[in-house]
Amino acid sequence: ARGYCYAIRATNSEITIQNCNFSDNLAWVKSIESSDSGLCLTDCRFSDNSSGRIHFEGSVKPLIMENCEVVRNGGCIYLDENATAVITNSVIADNGNIALHSEASTLQLVNTLIADNSGTGMQLWDGSSAEILNCTIYGNIGITYGVAGIYAPAASSVDLTNCIVWNPGYNQLQGPITVEYSTVLDGYPGVGNIDVDPLFVEGPLGEYYLSQILSGQDENSPCLDAGNLPAGDICYPGPGEQYCLDSFTTRTDLVTDAALVDMGYHYFPELPTPTPTTTPTPNPPTATNTPSGPTTLRVPADYPDIQSAINASRDGDTVLIADGIYTGEGNSRLNYLGKAITVTSEN
Repeated sequence: ARGYCYAIRATNSEITIQNCNFSDNLAWVKSIESSDSGLCLTDCRFSDNSSGRIHFEGSVKPLIMENCEVVRNGGCIYLDENATAVITNSVIADNGNIALHSEASTLQLVNTLIADNSGTGMQLWDGSSAEILNCTIYGNIGITYGVAGIYAPAASSVDLTNCIVWNPGYNQLQGPITVEYSTVLDGYPGVGNIDVDPLFVEGPLGEYYLSQILSGQDENSPCLDAGNLPAGDICYPGPGEQYCLDSFTTRTDLVTDAALVDMGYHYFPELPTPTPTTTPTPNPPTATNTPSGPTTLRVPADYPDIQSAINASRDGDTVLIADGIYTGEGNSRLNYLGKAITVTSEN
């Protein structure tokens, strides 16, 4: 889509977005702006947007980002004005700026990869706090006072556990940061910490698997079995289910983690099944929304574009979008009109 403002802007709303792709937008400012709204992003991809920033601010309801990719954008994730965010099983990589910026906000980051961004991995200001578990922060560029990992001089507290922080050529961490059971380039004080190359190898889904003799490499990464708890004891909630790290893998042969948890980001153990992309032919709208209860409004079967379906929806309804690529008027810069609805694709 080509726009010079937002793909989605929400105020005083509660929004769920599943299985959607935001790509090639020319918005100068943001892909999504959410103010005083709850926002749940599941299995979404933000790629190749000129700005691409996800801006979330000031809400008693959290930003939840689960199984998402934010790659090759001009901007990334910006938390502002007492926002709360939970980001799990996600990738923030190859973007053109700081990967994650927080001001006066609270962040929980679990099993997430922050890599190869043209800016600092994380920047935490104005009393922000962060809990960071089993994340890999690698290969970022230290544009913030020479720090490429986490720059948090004004944070209230930052806790890292079972992480890999390895950004060659720059300082790694600055601020009130507690680190345990992690490998940090040039070292960092804390229980269980090491300063040893994690020995990344390329695998089926990326470049940040850990070298392991049992999966065919010549040597074992020092990050194997180096965490604080068994992998099966490190569990965290996701939308609709609980995840534990013994269901994920750091091995190129996709065998899941066992015994003490490995440090760093873990990949899904199964390769995704590709789905064909088709361009739907719009049909005339057919109203299916009745006052009897929550209903499903289908695009393009019932409504020719996404905005038309949103306009006709009521709280609790679902806008179900057929597989395809949707561009132009009614499919960009969506206005949710303050409604508590779900917008999702069929697959």
